[in-house]
Amino acid sequence: MRSALYSMYALAVLAAVGCGDGSNPVIVNIPTVKTVVVTPSTANVTVGATVTLGVTLVDSVNVAVPGAIATWSTTNAAVATVAAGVVTGVTAGTANIIATSNGHADTAAITVIAAVPARFSNVFVVSMLQKDYSQVFGATVTMPWLDSIAKLGARSTNYFGNAQPSIGNFFALATGDTLTNNDTSSVVQNVDNIVRQLALAGKTWKSYAENIPSAGYIGPDQGLYVRRHNVFTLISDVTTATLATRAQNIVSMTQLGTDITNNTLPNFGMIIPNDCNNTNTSNTVPACSLANGDNWLRTNLMPLLAKPAFQAGGNGLLIILFDRSGTSAANGGGKVAWVAFGPRARVNYTSGATLYQHQSTLRLIMESLGVTALPGKAATAPSMAEFLITP
Repeated sequence: MRSALYSMYALAVLAAVGCGDGSNPVIVNIPTVKTVVVTPSTANVTVGATVTLGVTLVDSVNVAVPGAIATWSTTNAAVATVAAGVVTGVTAGTANIIATSNGHADTAAITVIAAVPARFSNVFVVSMLQKDYSQVFGATVTMPWLDSIAKLGARSTNYFGNAQPSIGNFFALATGDTLTNNDTSSVVQNVDNIVRQLALAGKTWKSYAENIPSAGYIGPDQGLYVRRHNVFTLISDVTTATLATRAQNIVSMTQLGTDITNNTLPNFGMIIPNDCNNTNTSNTVPACSLANGDNWLRTNLMPLLAKPAFQAGGNGLLIILFDRSGTSAANGGGKVAWVAFGPRARVNYTSGATLYQHQSTLRLIMESLGVTALPGKAATAPSMAEFLITP
């Protein structure tokens, strides 16, 4: 069909030229691009990967124009770039890729997806308390050990707590939702949660709580032990009678040293300092300072970081964060510090504009351990894969 049409073009040219005696004007019908079609019209690509788009350039009778070329452009180079139709994902987001020729254009909608984090053998989270980002990473170095860890690892500059006061933030880390803002609540929550999904995936876990009266204790506050900071005791998957053996995974901080020595670390560990060592200066005890909290982190975490999983070539991940700000309720809980450290954390990396909260940390924990079912808002939270080096 196309060859027949081009034969018609050739006949038209010959007819216009005539017999070559110069008596007839030369009229040449040269096809030009009238329609641009980009295929596919939509595509997904992961960060760092590429996808190739095709383009068809046709004339007014829908025939491809020989020798025609298209110029490629992007509406958001921060998300996706393009060269000769090859699109490269830069960061998670959306962008339109445009092909233009002879004043005509067509567009492909591109969605860039964050790369899935690498699988880790051990993920540990330490939650400190109630400090602004600027108090931790301000002009003055108030926590030198944490500052050194941040420079050896990755740090978020746009991480916010979910709520004021504290309890909702700890629930967000465990369930993906704040659930309550009542710090004195003793209601056991029956919602999807990290314990449920880790158990279904065959992963082990422990909650290491400083000053807890005994292993398996699910009762109220005792001294500097604060129940709301250990919301595993407020989750039905731990406290229900038929699942009561799971409460034995709630242990004291001294057990962490034993597990380090015996090489019996769980896949996931939540480390909960007491209500002084967590930098909670609101309790008016002078010793509960940022400097004291920093020294506590160094003393208790250095043995963990000496294990092979956290050394070069290992696959351990340590996350240190603060639950909420002490002065701000921006985005629910104010801007706080968040640090990731381990062999696969990006060295001396600070994040960009993406806003993260505790449900994103929950997503990172689960995905890093290879768990695909994400509780609550973790399922739709922004991925924190940018902080990790993926193989």
